[in-house]
Amino acid sequence: MQKKILLILISFLLISCDEKFNGSEESLVKMMEDLSPKEQILFIKKFELVSTVYGGESKLQGWTVEDINKESLKVIKFIKKKNKDFLENYIIYMKKNGMTSSYLHRSKEGFMSKPKTGFLYKKEYSLQELEKALSNLKQEVE
Repeated sequence: MQKKILLILISFLLISCDEKFNGSEESLVKMMEDLSPKEQILFIKKFELVSTVYGGESKLQGWTVEDINKESLKVIKFIKKKNKDFLENYIIYMKKNGMTSSYLHRSKEGFMSKPKTGFLYKKEYSLQELEKALSNLKQEVE
């Protein structure tokens, strides 16, 4: 029983000692101290994604590495669901209009949408490619 209490206290202390983001670059660096270089790169991508979705870094003050990692998973799942919904509707639209391929716009957060006027796109997607992408998203979301 004493060992369980001791383990609970130690884990509580470790959790409460997690470095929290205070809005400064120094706190972000300190938060990543124990991460490998590969983990740091991945964490920065997650941090940027979450801060963009939440409307800026200031909204993440008081968050820990664990908080940001957990929220990034929720955000990624939400984006995939929205992309699945978009592709379902867009594929129907393409078929109704006899389209065999299309460009896709992607926001910096990863949301897909119809191509925007004035943008230059590198890749045009065939209907089959979009259907395959939709199939993959369905598996990931469900």
